[in-house]
Amino acid sequence: MSRFATAALLGLLMSQSLHAASLVEIKAWHAVAEPVSDSAPAEVVNDYLITVSAERNGRLTAALPQVGEIVAKADELTQIECTPATLRLTEYQQRLRSLQSERRLAQQQLNRTKQLKRSGSTSQEQLNEREARFQSLSAQVSEQQARIAQAEFDLSRCAVTAPFNGVITRVMNQLGGYVVAGTPLLEVLDPTKAELSAALSREQLATLQDAEAVFFQLGDTQYPVKIRQAVPLIQRSARTQEIRLTFTQQPATSGATGELVWQLATRALPAHLLVSRSKQLGVMIANNDRAEFLPLPDAREGQRTIIDLPTDTYVIVAGQHGLEDGAAITVKQPESR
Repeated sequence: MSRFATAALLGLLMSQSLHAASLVEIKAWHAVAEPVSDSAPAEVVNDYLITVSAERNGRLTAALPQVGEIVAKADELTQIECTPATLRLTEYQQRLRSLQSERRLAQQQLNRTKQLKRSGSTSQEQLNEREARFQSLSAQVSEQQARIAQAEFDLSRCAVTAPFNGVITRVMNQLGGYVVAGTPLLEVLDPTKAELSAALSREQLATLQDAEAVFFQLGDTQYPVKIRQAVPLIQRSARTQEIRLTFTQQPATSGATGELVWQLATRALPAHLLVSRSKQLGVMIANNDRAEFLPLPDAREGQRTIIDLPTDTYVIVAGQHGLEDGAAITVKQPESR
């Protein structure tokens, strides 16, 4: 064989050797898989927003707290003029003491009359009169005690108190103003009772219940939440169902609107890893030292594809576009630093 023929043969063998295996990069499926999520508009609601109203007529004699002020349960928020109620209670108490004194005297007289009756020194008619007097005074005492209880209740309504721990969000009256029973005075909010509300379709609700992670997205901030209750009522117009969720950490501000986001257990193949072979979209995976084309019937050009691959699957992420099914591959090793 001539020198030139030998050189040509060696060059051909070297060329075949160099092109026998394509250099590719691979990554484990879990490293390339993208999380799949869904979302729906949501609002932070709070059922612990209460309007505190006057329970009696009168003039406000104490300044109301300011908006933003923190209050504790049973704290006095303001005072309604109570002079008439106080005087009436004092009058009832004095009358009760007088009746109780009269009843004690009637009791003593009744006991004495009973002794005299046993000795025959008085008549049955006299005994009956003493018993009737004692029973009448006992009834008056009970009636007066009821009046005092009502007066004390009326007096207690002079003080306007906080129904729970919270924050003043609105003040609707001022010191010196005259109010009647039912007049709104202020609003109290318990910010710790905030919940998230969203309207979901039946399909969304099913995926939410199986989600791996659920949070409320408000701007750049995520608030973890968990399902508290799905309201058992489907809205006829939208065919949606309200879902209530509680905040597992710091709650968002009541009244805020954002997105309820939930991440599913399924994963998706990024769109840029799709390849087309024989008019079929799929993905190239590494099978030992060979490339394997895995068809994906549900894949769409330019869209990620939800698939479920074994955790030990390696996806070819570089060099896949020039490969054919069964082609020999060499995995590019990471560069040392």
